[in-house]
Amino acid sequence: MWLLAAGVPGGLRASRADQAGVAFALVSAVLYSFYLLGSARLVRETGPRPATAWGLSIGSLPMLAWFPPWTAHASGDPAGVAVLIAFVAVAATAAAFSLSQASLKRITPTEFAVTSTLEPALAAVAAAIFLGVTLRPPQYAGGALTILAVLLLAPAGPDAP
Repeated sequence: MWLLAAGVPGGLRASRADQAGVAFALVSAVLYSFYLLGSARLVRETGPRPATAWGLSIGSLPMLAWFPPWTAHASGDPAGVAVLIAFVAVAATAAAFSLSQASLKRITPTEFAVTSTLEPALAAVAAAIFLGVTLRPPQYAGGALTILAVLLLAPAGPDAP
């Protein structure tokens, strides 16, 4: 992941990551791990959609206190902004988290966490293909190492622990 993020010319300084950003990233990674590991039992007992609803509801409370939505100043057409907000809330958040929670019925939280590390590598490849972003050799190396790690940590078959 470090190679993917810092593989730009100038390293992490060029990507404008400061200490607060790195700290928030680390806290986010720890909390997401807790979310995955802690929600497996809840998913088995209630199902993926209620588990997602509880997780997003509880997770939104600090953000509501820190940045209340009524203080936001949207720019552009209000209807267009509402559609974009709905898309992000439903498609990019609720649907994605519901699918990840549903996967916990078939795989372990550890297996999900390992395979979800592919997301940054796939996002970098998608940015290169669809947005014309030029990837540097360290970023290719980071993506390759991420894929290799997932393959090495993946179970060998249905009887694998």
